[in-house]
Amino acid sequence: DKSYYFSNDEDDEFSHSHHLLPLFWCNNKETLILSIDDEIIEENCGACWHNTIGTTYYFCNDCDRWYHKECVESPPTFKSPYHPKHSLQLYIFDNNSRLIPYWLGLPLIYLKPPLITNHKRHQHTLYFFPRKSILRCDVCGLDDNKSFIFVCLHCDFIVHRHCIYLPYVIKISRHKHRVSFVYSLPSQEWSCGVCRQKIDETYGAYSCKMKDCIYAVHSKCATRPTLWDRKELEEEPEEVNESIKPPFEEMTDGTIVHFSHPKHAMRLEEDAKIWDDGKRYCQACILPLYNGKAYTCIRMDCDYILHEACAYLPCVIHHALHFHPLTLEPSFTHTKRWCDLCPRDSFGFKYVCYNGCKFLSFDVRCASISDPYVHHSHMHPLLITSNENYRDRCSICDGKARATLNCDKCGFVLCFGCATLPHKVRYKNDEHLLTLLYEKLSNGIYWCDLCEGTIGPSTGFYRYNECEVTLHIDCLLGADIFMNPGSRIKLGKEEFNVVQNNALTRPICSGCRRRCEYRIMFIAYFGEIYCSLRDIYFYHFKFGELNLNLFI
Repeated sequence: DKSYYFSNDEDDEFSHSHHLLPLFWCNNKETLILSIDDEIIEENCGACWHNTIGTTYYFCNDCDRWYHKECVESPPTFKSPYHPKHSLQLYIFDNNSRLIPYWLGLPLIYLKPPLITNHKRHQHTLYFFPRKSILRCDVCGLDDNKSFIFVCLHCDFIVHRHCIYLPYVIKISRHKHRVSFVYSLPSQEWSCGVCRQKIDETYGAYSCKMKDCIYAVHSKCATRPTLWDRKELEEEPEEVNESIKPPFEEMTDGTIVHFSHPKHAMRLEEDAKIWDDGKRYCQACILPLYNGKAYTCIRMDCDYILHEACAYLPCVIHHALHFHPLTLEPSFTHTKRWCDLCPRDSFGFKYVCYNGCKFLSFDVRCASISDPYVHHSHMHPLLITSNENYRDRCSICDGKARATLNCDKCGFVLCFGCATLPHKVRYKNDEHLLTLLYEKLSNGIYWCDLCEGTIGPSTGFYRYNECEVTLHIDCLLGADIFMNPGSRIKLGKEEFNVVQNNALTRPICSGCRRRCEYRIMFIAYFGEIYCSLRDIYFYHFKFGELNLNLFI
């Protein structure tokens, strides 16, 4: 019989005063399963550290460890089909002297054969090409020289190793129908439905098979983990859309009972101007009611209000930037305040994922943006675009974001934070509403009436032309525009009251030591006053001691 040993250095965790440690061959009838107090635990191989042991393995009685047969019997050198020019030497991990049989970063027991046969991706045998090259893959259309490729010697078919097993039928969050893989598209101009870049119709892509639906996506874009739930749907029946419960119940007297306010009925008021006192806000979007219709509570002592459009928000939606359905939740049911798209803190309603995506939530304003999107600051429709490798720069705030709204005609970029800014806002007691404008579409140079600073180039601002009132966005709305006065916010174990900053004298911020200029401010239990949440995080919690739990 063969004998196999691990070397024994002074710092070796397997050291038991022996220079060589014997391994015993075990051949069980059932797969090795370990348990402690009736709880099943996973046992890792002492060499490669994978937890699949099986029925045959080697066991070290001295250190109480199991080892794969392939790991123990690994030769000191190896000729790999992935690297035929040189022999590969067995690598010993120095940190704890474990034997690790890796070739090209792959465990020996998981090495793939150098050829692939009888695979549905291609009708001929695919042979491994032993050199990295810039040959374009027929499946994804990319020439990634960092990927191994397989080639067909009969028909010049080339495919990346990781593209061989791409699914044929999938459902992505960007499209309402399933999309299917095709090796080529009809000859015409194609734009990817995700990244908005051109698709070469001579290479593989995913397209919609529904009649009169012209939609295609790059193979790499369609299989992003943020857009696809990793499920292959080939030969799977189409899902039947279940009826979604409406957000409210209509009563016989014309009132409604909204799911977010079940205790009292609500009545539709035709003109919301009667509540335009700057103190009442829609509970869903946390914006004041300037005009239009709104639902109000029939109780005189209850100021619960919803814009008509917010009252009709569906309970479940499918969003272009997430592959699971999102459920509408009122402000009092969720503990997370910030949106994953803006990102901003808000006391309003949110759409939350309950399919294993922990903490993911979209503010109702961000979740309501459709594709394409028409924004009042731009003349062309905007398309939802996301890229995992880089961030686009917003044309209004100059900030960077991975998910943006892009114009494919002129290069205009809008982040979700700027896209959801209110179109019209009231300033103090001015009877006119200020309108959000964009510098490049306006003439002249403007000065902010509040801070007296200039409005920078390529930035957004609020203005009413007749009375020539112009304000920076932050000067008018403040740093926390969707935090409604009268609320209380809990950060860690401390609570802060959100109050209106409408006194004749502006108080001094306990953090930045400047006068609070925003419309709201935060007051701590012992009376400290802060301009914004940022000042609370930065000054009250001592320069970064704030951890994630304080956001929950």
